[in-house]
Amino acid sequence: MTSLPPDRVAGFSLIEVLIALLVFSLGLMGLAASLVMSVRTTQGAYIRTQANFLAQSMADRMRANVPMVWAGSYNDSYVSAATPVPGSDPCASGSTSCSRAQVASRDLYQWRTQVQTLMPAQTSAVILCTQVTDPNYAPLAAEIANGAPYSGTCAITLRWTELSLNRATQGSTAVADTSAQPPQTFNWVFTP
Repeated sequence: MTSLPPDRVAGFSLIEVLIALLVFSLGLMGLAASLVMSVRTTQGAYIRTQANFLAQSMADRMRANVPMVWAGSYNDSYVSAATPVPGSDPCASGSTSCSRAQVASRDLYQWRTQVQTLMPAQTSAVILCTQVTDPNYAPLAAEIANGAPYSGTCAITLRWTELSLNRATQGSTAVADTSAQPPQTFNWVFTP
């Protein structure tokens, strides 16, 4: 039976263990980076889905109240923030029927509330309806009051900045670095 000298013991050396640990650590860092990118991409897709939902919801409300689109009641510019949504729901009591103008006010109030709830802070939301003057289409006031088709287009634009995953610290508070992120814009043009 042959035995190895004491300085030639078989097994892993400390250098081999450290190299294996380094390779394993690099693999974990790559996995963590891909996980962070996945979370960021998923969050961005979620925000874009919410923007689509909000625009479609408001377009449907406007199509249901075309006389107020003619009157310009749905033109709106709003920037969401941590402050309460301006205005109120004029039809909140539910005891009386609402006029078309009150329905338009309620629609804007609810839409602003949804923008503030579902979108990132400081999202700007603009609704702008532009009437096209067409000499071949000039409905009478009574036809407009009864919901004649709108002779123009409306645009709903939502603009927001997605938070970057690069975080800096300011004292003990983490602050999002938004400087590297270009603003995202969702624009929907439609005919009510």
